[in-house]
Amino acid sequence: MDSVDSVEEFFADNYEDSRQKFLQVCADKNIEVQSYKNDIENSNVAELACDVIRIGNDDAENLLVLTSGVHGAELMCGSGCQVGMLQQDRFASLPADTAVLMIHAINPWGAANLRRNNEDNVDLCRNFVDFNNKLPGNAGYEVIHDALCCPEYEGPLRDETNKFLADYKRVNGIAGFVGAIMSGQFEFLKGMSFGGNEPTWSNSTLMKILQQEGSSAKKVCLLDYHSGLGPFAYGSVV
Repeated sequence: MDSVDSVEEFFADNYEDSRQKFLQVCADKNIEVQSYKNDIENSNVAELACDVIRIGNDDAENLLVLTSGVHGAELMCGSGCQVGMLQQDRFASLPADTAVLMIHAINPWGAANLRRNNEDNVDLCRNFVDFNNKLPGNAGYEVIHDALCCPEYEGPLRDETNKFLADYKRVNGIAGFVGAIMSGQFEFLKGMSFGGNEPTWSNSTLMKILQQEGSSAKKVCLLDYHSGLGPFAYGSVV
């Protein structure tokens, strides 16, 4: 069993170091990396990119997809898991009919800037909808948007806002309050859980990767590394 110290070495506390660890372990294991560069201007890092590797046969019928960094700041958790699985050769003996597709930092801007959302303030989990159809509404969020985006951290306006949100929770319950915030909304560009008004770079890039790598698969399982939700090491079906 690996020591705690060796496991900690898989993880980094920023985007660039996480990417470097991922690229280094791929180089050490002679795994080819395909990089998709995001050309959005960003002063925090030299380059923003989503890096992709495939382990296993090209015509495998079963494809396991492991993504990290959908919510940018959570990349460091997922990246460490990806690096660790590669370092420990967890996929060295895959069945002939199974392949693994590892997608590192699908939201590199969010990772580099420690933001949940992307460069367009879009929560990627809300961006995978059909923009040719009428977008879903969120009446609950409309009611609390101004309060959530209160411009003051303290003072009379903040006190009034806190009271408004407390009353909303009391009337609608915690589930109703969380649902209003987390269900996604498509009206307020600078609001929380904004779903966007078109497919984002990350959306288009992910779809391109999946179309290229999953065309021969009959069964696809996608697991996204998240953090801060549910019990330790717990998997949620969404």
